[in-house]
Amino acid sequence: MWRSGGTRSAHRYFFPKDYLIGPNASTYKQPRFDVDFFRYSRLIALYERLFGRDKVHVFLFEQFTNGGMDFLRDYAGRLGLDVDWDKVTTDRKLKSYSLGLIRSARAMNLFTARSVNDKASLAHIPGWYDARRALLEQANRTGLFGSSPRLEQIVGKRTAQWLADYYVEDNVKLAKSHKLPLADFGYPMEASGVPDRDRPGRWRSILRF
Repeated sequence: MWRSGGTRSAHRYFFPKDYLIGPNASTYKQPRFDVDFFRYSRLIALYERLFGRDKVHVFLFEQFTNGGMDFLRDYAGRLGLDVDWDKVTTDRKLKSYSLGLIRSARAMNLFTARSVNDKASLAHIPGWYDARRALLEQANRTGLFGSSPRLEQIVGKRTAQWLADYYVEDNVKLAKSHKLPLADFGYPMEASGVPDRDRPGRWRSILRF
């Protein structure tokens, strides 16, 4: 969201209903993120009802990112894909910003009035959106600004743990029903018992930032 010009917090992105009211807070009326999007069992079940279970193949994102060419060749073989392997690369095109670059991006985005959700601007500088994007991407490619931040660095430890707990039931269900190695890739499989996530204070909710 910060790459595209956003200026609001990650917490507001994850939990828009804490900050917004009316149709702006409803994901079925506005194109907003909903934490239920990552409860994949329902989406997979829908595909299986539509196309048949034998025609739905489920793989983990981490299997693509960590498996390299060996995984891709196995993947293509299973699905009967004809691939020109000379044109295939596993090099990453876009790397997540570090925490420092995220903060820089949010500050820079205040000076472009781009039409995106979760956006505020102090002024609009013509051409600044493309210029600041080029600067940030170049800085990110140097690798001098650190690695991608952990979720707890973005939303706080308690909220990150609450989110992990939120998906445990669905993770366990998918691991059993589709024999997915979720635990091997660090997916939460047991709840920690965090009672609730962090919520914005009353003044922050009223100001809605």
